[in-house]
Amino acid sequence: MNQPARTLHHTRLRKDIRWHATEDVSGRVWIAIDPLKRTPFQCSEEDYQILRWLEELESFEQLEAKFNDGFRPRSIHPSTIRRLIHHSRHQGILRQTQEAANDRNRERKERSTFGERAIAFARWVQGIFSARISLANPDALLEGPLRPLQILFARRFTIAALGMILASVCLVVVHYQELIACIPGWNVQRSPSALICYGVVFVMTRVIHELGHAVAGKRYGVRCCDVGVLVSFGMICPYVDTTDAWKTASRWQRMIIALGGIYFEWILAGIA
Repeated sequence: MNQPARTLHHTRLRKDIRWHATEDVSGRVWIAIDPLKRTPFQCSEEDYQILRWLEELESFEQLEAKFNDGFRPRSIHPSTIRRLIHHSRHQGILRQTQEAANDRNRERKERSTFGERAIAFARWVQGIFSARISLANPDALLEGPLRPLQILFARRFTIAALGMILASVCLVVVHYQELIACIPGWNVQRSPSALICYGVVFVMTRVIHELGHAVAGKRYGVRCCDVGVLVSFGMICPYVDTTDAWKTASRWQRMIIALGGIYFEWILAGIA
């Protein structure tokens, strides 16, 4: 007796997701940007086709047959498709009908363990005490007054900056005992004025950190469409949105953009 096909609960790709194709060493890669969370999602050409087939197919068995027919002589196991669907759901790339979502919620409640409930509660608490406040689009500022900062990512300047950072580290090592002697006592460090100074320095350092990501992104043509403040459990931290960096074909450029904030902090520390 044949077993019934395992349905996908009417899972579909979200219509508001923007997809961008780029070439990698392994072939074509598809990148999606969630307009709500501004988080990137990356998958291969084969995975992208499977996600598109969700619009017309209703079961894992149908997806398996479609893949094996379309990408012959390659084949795929249903467990691989299941992992892709689960990962895409977790990343928010897929949506479900309301009826299917209610069914899955009932199943999840029936099978949920204490650990899963604890994780769900922690995420709920984090959502209450966290807020992301968008302030402005910094593109005009990055293309105008801050454009000269892009020279910091030129090869010669980078080499010079790394040399300065290395020299600063050597000075710290040589004068380590003197620096330790200059650190104020615990009573001074926990005074209100000192705590305020620490808070100001922390926020300024984070601003410089995020500026490094933004400047590196603009150097390589990445659109920086949002800057704001992230408030989490009373901590205030600025952020800049450079998720479009995933659209760049060069892996080195994506790496430089990701390390741009630390690079700016190193330069600040070297100057200090």
